[in-house]
Amino acid sequence: TYPWASAEILSLLAGAAVGFIALGVRLAKATEPLISLEVLGNPVILLGTLSMFMLQGANIGLSVYLPVYLESQQGLTASQSGLSLLALLLGTVAGASTSGRLTAKVSFHNAFFEPGRTPVAFETPTAIAMTPLLESLLLRLARRNLDPAARARAEAVVFDVLEPSRRQLELELPGDPRIDAIAEALLENPSDDRGLREWAEALALSERTITRAFRSATGLSFAQWRQALRVHEALVLMSEGADVREASEWLGYAQPSTFIAAFRRVMKVTPGSLAAARSGPRSVPNPVSPVLPTGLQTT
Repeated sequence: TYPWASAEILSLLAGAAVGFIALGVRLAKATEPLISLEVLGNPVILLGTLSMFMLQGANIGLSVYLPVYLESQQGLTASQSGLSLLALLLGTVAGASTSGRLTAKVSFHNAFFEPGRTPVAFETPTAIAMTPLLESLLLRLARRNLDPAARARAEAVVFDVLEPSRRQLELELPGDPRIDAIAEALLENPSDDRGLREWAEALALSERTITRAFRSATGLSFAQWRQALRVHEALVLMSEGADVREASEWLGYAQPSTFIAAFRRVMKVTPGSLAAARSGPRSVPNPVSPVLPTGLQTT
């Protein structure tokens, strides 16, 4: 062993510091970093990441040095030393199998209204801002003992307060024959991680041409459009019961933290906060309009 103030230990500490700085610089510049610095801005995620780092360091230290201690100081054989570590190894396997699995708990509900009593119409499918007033009205309309006159008055107020959300969910397709093949491939397989260089070679186009075509057709760069597509697909997956880790793996992200950062850049909220906002006792699980007896349907 070496003293803490020895040249060997100080050199190792200095090397670790340089490595962490280099990692931070690389994470800040990477398109899809292993750990997003934006996500680490959340104090809960930062504390959890640091805690896991310390725990993993302690675990590795125990796995490496504990057998040496048992054999050199306690006089155990290699087999006995290995058996002594069995509980630690089983705990590690169990923890690795269950850690990081966040339950999305996302559910979508449809509120049905009679077409004849619906004065509001949008030209295209439109996301509506869920204000506290609108949520209260929907909760009132979910009551089964509401008389027709009271229901009609409440529905009239609902139509009066409907406002399109600033965060619309539609994804604009390019509609440009030069890049339609890219859009079709990504719609078929959102986890396709081919970059501009690979697509330029496959389509015999320049990277700049592809970038300009996406920007002109959709208002987004190629990377931004692919990211938006993956987030839309993630909403579908989570509505079907997938958790954050499953959605990130299905969409080709190396780590759930990378997926969370991408989701937050597009939707301005994390998957967990979106799930929390849509779940719990404040959700509307019952019928709103008597058009369909089953009313509010989960999809």
